[in-house]
Amino acid sequence: MMRTLSEIGRERSRWLDRLLDYRRTLRESGGYMSDARLAGYKTAIADCEAMIAALDEEVSKRSFNNLLNLN
Repeated sequence: MMRTLSEIGRERSRWLDRLLDYRRTLRESGGYMSDARLAGYKTAIADCEAMIAALDEEVSKRSFNNLLNLN
């Protein structure tokens, strides 16, 4: 089933909230975090950024296709 733009927007918002939480945790740790935990947070941040980029790309493709179909 194809998601609506609103559903994609809500999903993007959830991923963005998660990303901001991870970044805030890193900032507030003040550098006092084990290497393994730091690596985990960096991986989580990269995953969030990748998911947000994929959602943005999906919306862009859908918008572009909608413009093409107007003709």
